[in-house]
Amino acid sequence: MAVMVTYIPDGISEQAYVEMQSALAQKQRDARGFRLHAGVVDSGSLQTVTEVWDSEEDARFWFDENVKPNLPAGVPTGSYQELHSVIVPRPGDVEGLD
Repeated sequence: MAVMVTYIPDGISEQAYVEMQSALAQKQRDARGFRLHAGVVDSGSLQTVTEVWDSEEDARFWFDENVKPNLPAGVPTGSYQELHSVIVPRPGDVEGLD
């Protein structure tokens, strides 16, 4: 069952987020079960990250192996919700997104 993961980090700067994304983006695109990543930055700090994965197991594996080692201690591991449905655009339909 597909899941949406929401992280509400505390104390991660926009700069740190950009650096982490630069280092991990391609690896995440290739990760088992990965579907979507979206981050919200406001006033120079990361506010929210939302991801969609094929399963909670895939999401937790990715986070534990790739993200958690790059975060300061105490950053929450996220909340997981099973999704009823996921609709994605056709390839090439979304301009300006990586």
